[in-house]
Amino acid sequence: MKKLVFLSICIFSFSLHAQEIKGRLLDKNNNEPIPFANVTLSNNYGVITNDEGYFVLQQKDYSASTPIVFSSMGYEQRQIAISDFIQNQTVYLDQANNMLQEIVLRNTNLSLEEIMSNMTNNLSKNHDVVNQRVQYFMRNKTTSMLKKANFELDKAAGLSKKELKEINEAIKNKDLVKAEPYSGFSEKLFNAYYLSDSTKISFIKHLKLSNPEKDNSSEGAQAKIMKRVFQNLESDNTFNIKTGIIPIAKKVKLSNYINNNNDTIKNVITSEYKNLLGKNRIINKEFIANQNKYIFTKKEVTYVNGILCYHIGFVPNKNKGDFTGNLYINVEDFGIIRYDYKLIEGKLLNSLNLKFLMGIKMNVNAREEFAIFSKSNQNSYLPRYIKTTIGSYVYFDRSLNFTENNPDKDKRKQLKIDLLQESNQTSVNELLAVEIDALEALPNIPKYIIGDSQSKFDAGYWKNYNIIEATKEIKNYE
Repeated sequence: MKKLVFLSICIFSFSLHAQEIKGRLLDKNNNEPIPFANVTLSNNYGVITNDEGYFVLQQKDYSASTPIVFSSMGYEQRQIAISDFIQNQTVYLDQANNMLQEIVLRNTNLSLEEIMSNMTNNLSKNHDVVNQRVQYFMRNKTTSMLKKANFELDKAAGLSKKELKEINEAIKNKDLVKAEPYSGFSEKLFNAYYLSDSTKISFIKHLKLSNPEKDNSSEGAQAKIMKRVFQNLESDNTFNIKTGIIPIAKKVKLSNYINNNNDTIKNVITSEYKNLLGKNRIINKEFIANQNKYIFTKKEVTYVNGILCYHIGFVPNKNKGDFTGNLYINVEDFGIIRYDYKLIEGKLLNSLNLKFLMGIKMNVNAREEFAIFSKSNQNSYLPRYIKTTIGSYVYFDRSLNFTENNPDKDKRKQLKIDLLQESNQTSVNELLAVEIDALEALPNIPKYIIGDSQSKFDAGYWKNYNIIEATKEIKNYE
């Protein structure tokens, strides 16, 4: 009887562990981690390794005989059946052999002009996403370095000069803002529904990982100062907010403006998602849409995740373009399997310099991105993984004016805060397509979900969900 109980426990334990496939991918030659490698159970389902080579994949309803496929550019593909995989196993990949025997069997001698023409002419056929549901996981890391900051309450109706002095001294003496790096994370799991004429979005989980007490970003610094100032300005009325003569917001509660902790996440496509979730996002890339700005070079034929590809490099044509990078194009159907690019050193994007006129200056001084595409069972290429890194500079020297919407004008509270901030910010965004299937009918999408906020990593938050495995930095966050 004891043996039967022990056997039952073992079987139950195995069935639990079998739901999760967890391990690490390393280079067999040097034991280095292999980041951003595909770990899939089908063309429509899988994850990617993180910066440290770790991965976690839910088995879902795939049978034990299903092969787990490991693939990465520059490595030979490897397969291990689920039943043969050992939990927390380290999987080693061999570097790919440079001898491409298949080349002799294929017509890969097209000219650069023919390759680019075929790629361009087949963009819609290969990369348009229609009538499909894609489940995405997104992770964003934002690091801010406040270089300079000065905050002063200039004047306030309803406060005495003594109170003004006390508040300004408190702002400085309490050392509310420190010039040191600060990082925060956000993680989101959602479904994107690609219709013929639009894209709908439905969040499943939405997490903000940040520590408000340590937040020295521009927004965090302002929130600390505002909180301290408005301790003396409690009001049941709303306020209008302007910077100079430019309206920022009307009829807002000070508590909402200070905390900005609205946990209601609306299921709408905001500007943050429009470029990422477009029907064919690659067609709008500058090096695709404006090819005349670049000089393209045909390089060696190579394998990318087991697919034979033309490797095309590109650089700006007489300084017209902004980026340098690479395209990897399938020799069979001219679909784009991978791209990478980065901003030319010294170039600036979205530059705005109104420093002397309006006290504002900002620009993007660094941008790089790479994307891996795979063909779904619906016969279209989708970005399996996109990583975008953006570096920006912001200078803000303006005043914020708050006016209370009090019907009694004599009792109306007003205040003016002078703000000077100069900061550098780096944003790293990762987007992973976890699951893809045909969209037969659009489900009923709720108007919103309630998001979550945490100041410390919770290992159980994403249990039973497919995500990019957390790095050490995230696990040690507090």
